[in-house]
Amino acid sequence: MDLEFQNSDGSLHRFTFESNREQTFSLILDGNSLSGNWQRVGPNTLSLLTDDGSSHLIHLAGDDSGHFYLQHQGRTYHLVDPGRAEDDTSGGGGGATGGDINEQGEILSPMPGKVVGLPVALGDRVAPGDLLVILESMKMENPVLSPVAGTVVKLPLEVGAAAALGDPLIRLDVDPGD
Repeated sequence: MDLEFQNSDGSLHRFTFESNREQTFSLILDGNSLSGNWQRVGPNTLSLLTDDGSSHLIHLAGDDSGHFYLQHQGRTYHLVDPGRAEDDTSGGGGGATGGDINEQGEILSPMPGKVVGLPVALGDRVAPGDLLVILESMKMENPVLSPVAGTVVKLPLEVGAAAALGDPLIRLDVDPGD
């Protein structure tokens, strides 16, 4: 899997992940190589144990247009498959969506579904575009992104819980000016 992502400073980075049946991996990020073993610990969560002994927990969600969202150590990275990604303005299903937010700072469910990923915890700082929740609806995983910057102050649902359209998924203490 070859992907690219762009940092907030505009620098472009290349990300290559290769895996095999023996559950070993090779990761190349900007020419720097990392290898080791991986283990699936959730529907979209992997535990990576590198050859040097360090351990990393990553969560990966994607959509049909070639966009991926990788969360590692509290940061969310928007990765794009350069061979598939297009400037998709059609609003088709399966893509990431910024959740609607009400006056109380609650991010509302954009669809009915089951919470299958909750990569944030109480007290986490989030920025606009950060991955907050992954909802499964009609057998598709739908990332819900933060529309604003703030701090997570309430998590009313757990992984496995059902969410109806408009249900609060997360409550943020919104940063002033957002």
